[in-house]
Amino acid sequence: LNTARLNPRICICDQHMFPTDCSECDIANNNNCERHSIVNCIQPDCAKKFHRECLCSGVFTDANFELLSQQHVCMECKCKLSVGDAEDTPFASLSSDETDPEAVGEKLCRFGLDHDLFMARNLEEEQAALQVGRQKMDKLWKALQECNSCLPAALTNDGNDILDSKPRAYPCPVGISDESVNKHVQYGRRAELSMLLYSVR
Repeated sequence: LNTARLNPRICICDQHMFPTDCSECDIANNNNCERHSIVNCIQPDCAKKFHRECLCSGVFTDANFELLSQQHVCMECKCKLSVGDAEDTPFASLSSDETDPEAVGEKLCRFGLDHDLFMARNLEEEQAALQVGRQKMDKLWKALQECNSCLPAALTNDGNDILDSKPRAYPCPVGISDESVNKHVQYGRRAELSMLLYSVR
């Protein structure tokens, strides 16, 4: 019996299709127990397989196997679907209207910065948030330009290349809230840019 072929590693747990520590799975007869029933990603070009128990433990969905089998989209495919095929607008081509909360908010997003522009309760709060947002961007922009002046020519566009793309969520092996996803996206972009500001000798 070729167990390597019949029992490959799968799922977010990276365990075998028939987990070796499960006494209820029957590899000889190719039968998974109820806990380790196999769920396939429903995207047509994806061959990833998952254990029912792992998906339910990861809070992706409820324990209804029929529903899970019909609806599960793996984390990688979800990210691809959320990004789509549209190209990002280069940073230099974004709206230069510094009085527009949405335009300033998009630029702040490219820097991985917080902004409260859409939480403003009145015009006065909105204007204050806009001013703080512009100040944050100006400081980071100057720091990046100073960094570029110290880099070899081949690397001087790294910062611009990062700003030309919207920060996106990486695939996550467990279900997390939208708020947590937004934080991961924001902190990831901050990490990308901050790595350019170190002087390594």
